[in-house]
Amino acid sequence: MDIQSVLVSLEPRIAPTTLSIAVDIARRFRATLTGLAAAEPSPMLLEGPAGIDQYSAARAELEEALAVTKADFEARVPHDLVRSFISIIENPTQALRRESLASDLLIVEARPGLLEYSAHPDIGELVLTTGRPVLALAPTAERLKAGNIVVAWKDTREARRAIADALPFLRGADQVLVATVDEGDYSSERARLETIVSWLHLHGVPARGEVLPMGRSLAQTVHNAAAAVGADLIVAGGYGHSRFREWFLGGMTQDLLEQPALNLFLSN
Repeated sequence: MDIQSVLVSLEPRIAPTTLSIAVDIARRFRATLTGLAAAEPSPMLLEGPAGIDQYSAARAELEEALAVTKADFEARVPHDLVRSFISIIENPTQALRRESLASDLLIVEARPGLLEYSAHPDIGELVLTTGRPVLALAPTAERLKAGNIVVAWKDTREARRAIADALPFLRGADQVLVATVDEGDYSSERARLETIVSWLHLHGVPARGEVLPMGRSLAQTVHNAAAAVGADLIVAGGYGHSRFREWFLGGMTQDLLEQPALNLFLSN
């Protein structure tokens, strides 16, 4: 897959490096760049007799913040990029899911802890429902070199999808480590690992494979491998499920997002 169009979520008062990284990625792949700023007043503001006034005041504050975000986008995105901006009072996850139809890559900032989803997109829902890869930037990220990349590999549909979607980044890397965790069947794990590494070589990716001993957790094992090679990007499948109309990432994927020390490329 080629990356021809990039959609970046620009929450009001978001870290300024998020937009800078999105601009760099759009330049790298000669892609169009769309900024989307979406938020809505908290539904809790509608409770009680003063709810309507509180909601109106919160909406006016949001409209002002979104206008500032738009001005920042127009001032900082070079005019030689094909660019556009969307600003809307709406749940940000719903807005991003709708606009992702015309995008090849979504960029959002990962944030640890409990979030208010009227202001921050639900990354798990985006990964599991948009059919598009999501690049979740670490809050401390200042840039994305993607010179050294770690692929968290297990022979599943989600991991196969993620590694295929990430090919534009993988081809441009200096070093790609495809890491799988030893879960008790070393010979089979090594054979499947060598197969996917050979496939990457066919696509011009400088990849090597390694079977890692299990550490405290899958996520910690992958983080340790990334630190050992100086990687600033982890590629992983977005495993999850739907429950009561809400979408959840499970296991390793959720653990990686809850400790967003590195940038994550997630696909389902």
